[in-house]
Amino acid sequence: MPRERKKSYRKFGRETFAALTLMLFSLPALLFSIFLTVLKLRTSYRCDGFMHNVCSSGCDVALADRWAVVLGVPISVYGTAFYAVVLGLAVIIGLWPFTFTPTARLPVLVLGVAGLGSSLLLGGYAWFGLGVWCIYCSVLYVANFGIFLSATLLNAEGLLRGLRNGLRRIDLLSGTICWAVLSAFIACVLVQKRLYSHAAADALRERHQHTSLSCEQEDLRALPQTAFELPSEGPPEVIVALFFDLACTHCRREAEFWRTYQQEHRDFLQVEFFHLSADPACGPLDSSPLRQNESCSGALALECFNALAGGDPFVNLERLFALQDQPSPYFSVQNREALAREHGVNGLTECMNAPDTFQRISQHIDFGVRMKLTAPPSALIIPARNGKPFGSALRLRGGAKSKDYIDAKIRESRARSRGHE
Repeated sequence: MPRERKKSYRKFGRETFAALTLMLFSLPALLFSIFLTVLKLRTSYRCDGFMHNVCSSGCDVALADRWAVVLGVPISVYGTAFYAVVLGLAVIIGLWPFTFTPTARLPVLVLGVAGLGSSLLLGGYAWFGLGVWCIYCSVLYVANFGIFLSATLLNAEGLLRGLRNGLRRIDLLSGTICWAVLSAFIACVLVQKRLYSHAAADALRERHQHTSLSCEQEDLRALPQTAFELPSEGPPEVIVALFFDLACTHCRREAEFWRTYQQEHRDFLQVEFFHLSADPACGPLDSSPLRQNESCSGALALECFNALAGGDPFVNLERLFALQDQPSPYFSVQNREALAREHGVNGLTECMNAPDTFQRISQHIDFGVRMKLTAPPSALIIPARNGKPFGSALRLRGGAKSKDYIDAKIRESRARSRGHE
């Protein structure tokens, strides 16, 4: 038999595998963080609706939150710097495993713990604080968890012992690497901050050549159409946009309050009603009690019932709200069909299944989400000039505000509509 050729293979050890997995998780996350930064810039300064076209399932709420910007830049900027540093360490460990692995274990482990901790913090805030879940952010959460596992793999001693012993064994070389990691992170953040600031300034200069309105003010001028409107007697000076969910008991009381309040101030006040169903079947918002009562079906049923039954839209609104007095789920097929039979309405289910009906509901919810409304009931108090929204809105999140509080907010908006501060 011919003599077999002998070939030496480089040992594929634990360190090399950990470096490879660090690269596999950090490189896509780095590119995705850059994408999120561009997404935030275009939405905040170019007003081109890019985020609304590509971002859904709650990520537009999360990225529009006030905590999405820290020290003047999006948090994705810090994520980009984080992943760039991790990627750099992974490359160094992969190329020179025997030289740099012992000294790089501590900074990699610290970065892994920091990434996992930030994911838990931000994910918890989005879920419990904002009531939404950001699908795009989940990509980074998965990457951070993978980086944490890779960092743990690189440290055979385990998490706690690795941190403790790493601090004990720190010397000039390992201290230099830790300092280089920190310096690289800060440098990446500062460079991105400068680039982001210049891009934002350029976008603002371009916009000011055409309009002085902010992105939010432009959005407000595009209030969706609604059949449920209490018009003012003349051109409105203040427009109240009430966002409600038919399965929400507070929304029922809030709708009654604004109908009464508008009658008292109908000489200048206009109130418009919009859907903000917190049922994932209709949009990105999710509330377990409202979902269980099929609030999305309720919103669709209201649009169709009002179109098919005719008459006063607010009488139809009251009839749908009255289903809250029925057994749960309020907007089940049985309850909806019983209401339709009672008032001689035919074709309710067929209308609810029509794409146009769902599109009207989605337009309302998408608009509310863009206005940073995270749960029903919520309201926007908007100054108006020449019968159109003008300026910035005052947000009322939640119901049960006192009449004195509402009076003060209405006076404030009315003064702004007249050009007074």
